[in-house]
Amino acid sequence: SQKLYGPNDKDGTLLLKSGQNSFTVLGESYLTARLTQQTMLRLYRQDLNLPYVNRQDNRMVPNTFEAYLLYDLDDTRLNYVGGHLRQMKRRNETRFISMSEAAGANDVDRGVSTLGARYNFTDKINIGAINYHGWDVMNLFYTEGNMAWPLGEDLALRLSAQYTDQRGVGDERIGDFETSAIGGKFALSYRNAILSLAFSSIDNDSGIRSPWGGYPGYLSLIHKDFDRAGEDAWLVGVSYDFSRLGLPGLSTFANYASGDTPDSGSKATPDQQEFDLTVDYRFSDALEGLWIRARTAHVDQDGSTGEDSQDYRLIVNYSVPLK
Repeated sequence: SQKLYGPNDKDGTLLLKSGQNSFTVLGESYLTARLTQQTMLRLYRQDLNLPYVNRQDNRMVPNTFEAYLLYDLDDTRLNYVGGHLRQMKRRNETRFISMSEAAGANDVDRGVSTLGARYNFTDKINIGAINYHGWDVMNLFYTEGNMAWPLGEDLALRLSAQYTDQRGVGDERIGDFETSAIGGKFALSYRNAILSLAFSSIDNDSGIRSPWGGYPGYLSLIHKDFDRAGEDAWLVGVSYDFSRLGLPGLSTFANYASGDTPDSGSKATPDQQEFDLTVDYRFSDALEGLWIRARTAHVDQDGSTGEDSQDYRLIVNYSVPLK
């Protein structure tokens, strides 16, 4: 990630290292071995796309991990992954640190053991679960289920539900805590439009922690995750692909979410709302491979201690064919 523009008084975008410095890093270097027709073994530095442990790929360089995993992600019925994660490299860093240090335990060097699976009953119904045991740090369990039904030639319904449990384990190097989150999502699609409704509720004991990647909650938006202690939140979203109107390549989606938290006590935080808008345009013909994305997010936090913010992002991607 090489700096084109980055004044020192505007640090913190995570596009560059701290201090607005350019950086170069080898984030992936791994060996893959096929043990059976579908069972794979992958060793050393690699990217992952799992709940809570993932690329979090919304900056120039993604998270990557030093991991030793056995997996099968290609079977039509049962997919699984298991193994041990030793270190991670954050999005705007050049060095790998232990998984425990990434979680906030700076005085120990501990990894994370994981085991997860997803079962596809049909191509429209599935359920999955994964557990991460961060030794002497925390245990994180996540499960979700999805169901979809066609309601007509152009109409379809999708229902999803998710649950997270987190708690300190072993020496509890990041504290003695226990918390959970539940969420649900309803999506109705008609031709090129999708209407989404979602909710989430966080336990009062503690907020949800996601130190190893993006939070998989249905209300994880551009700026906020709505995962604070005691936060109850809801979302409404709409997306549309303009190809039916004679504008192929143009699409947009918008989300509005609102979260309520306790008004008093040690977990009291300002209620907040966020509105996001994203517009995508993918070129064709001579400029095929060029994709422009414009995004904005507005956050409004209530009360004297709340902080409002406005976020603007412009992303240009170009895939260059090599043959």
